[in-house]
Amino acid sequence: FDLKPALSGSRPVNCLCLGPPATGKTTAVRIIFKQLEEYGNCATAYVNCLFVGSKHQVFAKVFEQLFGYPPPPNTPFPKLYEATFEKLIQEEKVLVVALDDANALEGHLLNDVFRSMLKAHEDVEGVRVGVVVMTTDPSLPSKLDFVLADEVTFPPYSKSEMRDILSSRARAGFFDGVLEDDALDAIVNAAYEVGDLRYGIALLRLAGLEAEKRASRKIEPKDVESARERGRRALVEKIVKALSREEKILLKLAYEHLNTKAGKLFREYRKYIRVGYTKFNETLRRLETLRLVDVVHVGDKPSRGVSRIVVGNFDPLIVLSALSSS
Repeated sequence: FDLKPALSGSRPVNCLCLGPPATGKTTAVRIIFKQLEEYGNCATAYVNCLFVGSKHQVFAKVFEQLFGYPPPPNTPFPKLYEATFEKLIQEEKVLVVALDDANALEGHLLNDVFRSMLKAHEDVEGVRVGVVVMTTDPSLPSKLDFVLADEVTFPPYSKSEMRDILSSRARAGFFDGVLEDDALDAIVNAAYEVGDLRYGIALLRLAGLEAEKRASRKIEPKDVESARERGRRALVEKIVKALSREEKILLKLAYEHLNTKAGKLFREYRKYIRVGYTKFNETLRRLETLRLVDVVHVGDKPSRGVSRIVVGNFDPLIVLSALSSS
């Protein structure tokens, strides 16, 4: 509904897709972008912000998807900016840009990118641009100078939803009868416990490889059990790789000082990153959203209220190893 105005040539409503990892944000946006191009005179561009480090790189990705080839080397930003929007004017198209993992655009860069896109109509008359932002960081709206008009929440999958999706993947990837029901149940339970569907998909593949090692025609629960550690390691490595420097430092400290009060962890963190408690809490919430840690509230002495304890959700050796190699 937010993007529907683009189908009639109007500027769409900017929106924020917010939710934990592996809840379908990117998939949903890609499907809807395909529909926009099929049913309306729209141009779409998808930018994974984990792999860009400047406003120029963001616009270069947009340029490449509009023109079908990358901009010439050393093209100055003003020329890149002008060429991008002039093409839209010539083709009378509405542009919708998806910024995935937008929280990776830190500091002023985030607002600089937004300003260049959402104020483009002031520089090039007739340009119509909408932005879809995908993020796992619930604090991102507070960092923006611009108000995103609508927020679309992607809640975590329920266990039954995970089972439906993993069953579908299993039917696509295995012959009938290869995956035993008990093995599927074990994979669903493991994915739900971690809270990440990607872990379940990885387990399907790894459990299949374990069965092949035994020259078995069936995937059994023991194959799932053998694959679990490899799957958790792969999942942690993938998540850690996408973290910012500040998040990696805090994660390392959290796993070096397991079951530590948040206040003590903050004091340790301040030795490396000079930030206030509010910024520390934002970073800690980000790690909690990614399910790398849990923040548990425990009762202390009545006069002192409630304490927050930071606990790890993975084997410390796996996390620290992933951090050292990232």
